[in-house]
Amino acid sequence: MRIYLSGVCGMIGSVLAEYLIISGHTVLAVDSLLYKGRHIAENLERMYGKSRFQFFELDVTSDYAAVGNIIKTCQVAIPAAA
Repeated sequence: MRIYLSGVCGMIGSVLAEYLIISGHTVLAVDSLLYKGRHIAENLERMYGKSRFQFFELDVTSDYAAVGNIIKTCQVAIPAAA
């Protein structure tokens, strides 16, 4: 399943992303990097590859069109951004 996950660089989002990938899903992840967590996304991408994890630096509170385009391609949306 393709899953949209916002807030992927936070504690809950990063653990959830890894669990979903290990469970066989593809995660399309969004985070604004407000708290400088790019290393989390880079680590997930390096461990699982771009075919299983894709990261988008977007702000869910203002980048509506871009976020909407990502969500349209997914079967599940998990809003974990604060």
